[in-house]
Amino acid sequence: MFPLLSTILNADLKKGDTGKDVEWLQKLLALNPNFYPEGLVTGTFGPKTVKAVTNFQMEYGVIQTPFDVGAGRCGPKTRKRIKEIFGVTVTLTSTVTTTVDTPAQKWVAPIRNDKFKLTQTFLNPSPLYKITGHHPGVDYGTQGDTNVPLYFVTDGEVVESGLHRDFGNYFFFYIAPVDKTLAYFHLRDGAPLKGKYKGGVQCGVAGETGLAEGVHLHLECMKGRKTSADRRTLYTSFTALKLAAEDADTLIRTHWKIT
Repeated sequence: MFPLLSTILNADLKKGDTGKDVEWLQKLLALNPNFYPEGLVTGTFGPKTVKAVTNFQMEYGVIQTPFDVGAGRCGPKTRKRIKEIFGVTVTLTSTVTTTVDTPAQKWVAPIRNDKFKLTQTFLNPSPLYKITGHHPGVDYGTQGDTNVPLYFVTDGEVVESGLHRDFGNYFFFYIAPVDKTLAYFHLRDGAPLKGKYKGGVQCGVAGETGLAEGVHLHLECMKGRKTSADRRTLYTSFTALKLAAEDADTLIRTHWKIT
């Protein structure tokens, strides 16, 4: 079981260090294969852990280049950022206990791990969206691959699925513990039927059905239990979009946990 993050990572870690805090750091970094593809949990802060920490620091703006001061070292700024990203309220200088804010169920990436990289970000200005002027979801491209599997990110319920002129093969997936709906668009071969599914089960293959430019997964996140009819009434302006939607990538990465 994963401990409260308030009880670990409270001291700097660097190359050559060993111990339980190094193990937990490695486990956290291994949640994202983009940071730590080896995923080794050895308890020893070696070169691969240095590289993984550097990848994390660059992704979340702690450093700008791998040559910056502090690169590869888990110092105060990096420890604070880790605690923010992995779903906790951070208090570094007092005795207040922080709590993990994640549901008990397992979360996984919505697309094969090596493709879990953003190619289009949430709310990025886009002329393709004439009403809101901004991208309402996130995209994960496949770099030309045509057989990339997609997955249910956690336990939930398909509340709507079908084929749409714009969405292509699509479905809306409601996740009750967080009261959010994820909409998967442009699936290649069709969408799963309505019903309940377990996280980690394959739900399709990335495609370019509907109005898609290249093979990719377009993923949206809406607050509450929503369908395409709700989406149509909620996405009426940029302001309305910001109120109704959230960053799906941030949601998923925040709720990953060690099991």
